[in-house]
Amino acid sequence: MILTALVAMAAMTTTPECGKPRANGPWVTADDYPADARRRRQTGDVEFELALSAEGCPVGCTVVTSSGVPSLDARTCELMLARARFKPKRDESGTAVPATWRHVFHWRL
Repeated sequence: MILTALVAMAAMTTTPECGKPRANGPWVTADDYPADARRRRQTGDVEFELALSAEGCPVGCTVVTSSGVPSLDARTCELMLARARFKPKRDESGTAVPATWRHVFHWRL
């Protein structure tokens, strides 16, 4: 089984209020698929929003739209909090400020 539709840093889109993702390697790999979901062959799309510090580090994750599979939802936030990094958002004066970033992750086997 292979995890398809991995988060591709170059293909990610950002909303106007957020910082931009840093391409610091893949944030999710095939090894990250939750074992229970893999056994049950469960897939799903998780829409989530990250709260970002002024330094561009995730400090909170909220599932906006659930995949319907609790382990996929939880794993999405766990991985994003641990691995996602962003270029800081800057205000008009160039000062780094907190931001949010919303995205949909597609879990596929």
